[in-house]
Amino acid sequence: RTGQGALYYTALLDQWVRMNPIAAEDNGLKITRDYYVVHERLDNGQLVEDELPFTGTVKAGETVRVKLTLEVTRAGDVEHVNFEDRFPAGFEVVERERRAWGWWSYWRSAREVHDDRVVFFASQLNRFGGV
Repeated sequence: RTGQGALYYTALLDQWVRMNPIAAEDNGLKITRDYYVVHERLDNGQLVEDELPFTGTVKAGETVRVKLTLEVTRAGDVEHVNFEDRFPAGFEVVERERRAWGWWSYWRSAREVHDDRVVFFASQLNRFGGV
């Protein structure tokens, strides 16, 4: 540019460093994630959902169920927990009536659904309650 006046610009740098995977640590919470492909069928007029182990590939339109298990591993209660579960590109949350899994809401204080993740908030988790 030539002439008088201010020049404004922006720069962005992304850097990826190759390193060994970070080892899991036990800091009082243990979270495990399991994936299942869900196939629905009618059996004597009742809707039945069969969960098949996730093999790493799904077809467009298939339903994938994610089961999160949250375990408190320390002696005392854990307060004010916030954790995010990100999901792969192309996946989206399907809101359904709470049939068999409606029990999960007792331990959480809030849940947010975003385009790329679900965020859970819990006021208090105890060791023996299990989630």
